[in-house]
Amino acid sequence: MYGNSTFLGRRRAKNQIESAFIFRQDSVYARASTLGRHELVGGWRLRDEFLPRIRAVTAADLQQVARRYFVPDHRTTAILVPIPPGAASPGR
Repeated sequence: MYGNSTFLGRRRAKNQIESAFIFRQDSVYARASTLGRHELVGGWRLRDEFLPRIRAVTAADLQQVARRYFVPDHRTTAILVPIPPGAASPGR
């Protein structure tokens, strides 16, 4: 069950990335902006490689990235203290 749910989550994330990428191409300006962004990082042809590379991401790829970036030394912890109703918020 757990393996199937992680597969579905990964599939859902890939679908969201793919649909956002496609729907962003709804105007000439948006397409030009996408091409320009890809040209800045390695060439305009990278645009054609984007979706196939997203589709090729595996669970092992995600685990490798998580192990590299989600380490305790990079963690930020915040303690949020609620302000009582009617009290002035800090900075006002």
